[in-house]
Amino acid sequence: MLYMAVAQRLGYPVYPVIAPEHTFVRFVNSSLKEQNIELSSGAGYSTDEDYAYKLNINPKAIRAGAYLRTLTYREFLATLLQQNALVFASRGNLDKAIRYFEKAQRIDSRNPYFPKNLAGLWASKAKLASSPEATQAFRLKSYRYFQRAEDLGWTHDPDANTRSNK
Repeated sequence: MLYMAVAQRLGYPVYPVIAPEHTFVRFVNSSLKEQNIELSSGAGYSTDEDYAYKLNINPKAIRAGAYLRTLTYREFLATLLQQNALVFASRGNLDKAIRYFEKAQRIDSRNPYFPKNLAGLWASKAKLASSPEATQAFRLKSYRYFQRAEDLGWTHDPDANTRSNK
């Protein structure tokens, strides 16, 4: 985030890109061959194909725009809302976490983490429900969100292709 803020202040067209359990930045300039800027793992450059292999991203997810697309700053704001939602969930405030994730999903409907996490939160609410009707309704919401994450190509195991190298 700091790298993006400094680059933006200097007038460089640098934007965030999400991948499974990872974020990097992209210098958006058609004259550059190496646009992806890796700020972790030793820094440097990786192609989208490298990320797709290393993080086990299926082509369906790329076609859906779930991963490896250049985000707008507004879409990146949704990923920051997600961080708040995760904190609220960890503190047991499921309703507030759900509201944050739903807001994030309205901002960026192609991010697979929002419905994936909403599925988990609604499943947790189903376990705590006080009536069979509420349990059933919450499970149905959980299923629908999980299905949305699946439809977007959510990556279940980002380390699958490189586990033996770690």
